[in-house]
Amino acid sequence: MMMKHAITLLAFFGLMSSPLAMAAIPAKINAIPGALIVNWQPQDARQRMGDALEVYNDTGDLLARVPAKMSGQQRVALPAKTQGDLRLSLGGEQVQYRVPFGFGGGQE
Repeated sequence: MMMKHAITLLAFFGLMSSPLAMAAIPAKINAIPGALIVNWQPQDARQRMGDALEVYNDTGDLLARVPAKMSGQQRVALPAKTQGDLRLSLGGEQVQYRVPFGFGGGQE
């Protein structure tokens, strides 16, 4: 039981320390259980004010649609067990992001 908890913590901190710099979307993305943390890069912030950031799963279902702040840090809530490939869309631009696995084993 303790080993399972330790592995989960190591995986969690591994995800937190591996941001993905998006070329098409001016932000760095970090995944945490149940959310994406979007750190907007300020140099492109004024170009797309008013656009919505949309997050889709690998089957094309819309998981989240939020107004893009385009500055600072923004938290995008997702279902707690989200895993696999996500597609982020901002305006007409899209990027892929991979959440390696879900947290929790289903028996808690």
